[in-house]
Amino acid sequence: AYAPILWQDASGNTVAEDWAAGFMQAVSLASDAWKAALADDDASLLLIPIASLAQTAVAPEERGASLPDEALDTLLEDAEQILPVCVAGLRRFWRGRSTGAGMTRH
Repeated sequence: AYAPILWQDASGNTVAEDWAAGFMQAVSLASDAWKAALADDDASLLLIPIASLAQTAVAPEERGASLPDEALDTLLEDAEQILPVCVAGLRRFWRGRSTGAGMTRH
């Protein structure tokens, strides 16, 4: 199964921001390979929650455009349920593409 591995802080709260920041960093490292997903309406929608969570892991002065605070708070609360759906959808997107047209499996 493809699902993010998230950690919990000392209070037992799930921390998804670090995972999302790492995911988006990996996307940026292979930006040419991710162009197909970014150009696809459905796949790009799946990246929005991940990118939004990643934004919360950086200093406010370094953040770009983000969701409204209320939407971001809901995303943070529900990340444990939302992220696996995004990851599964992205996996379906890449599996549906012909080999050589996108990501290369190593």
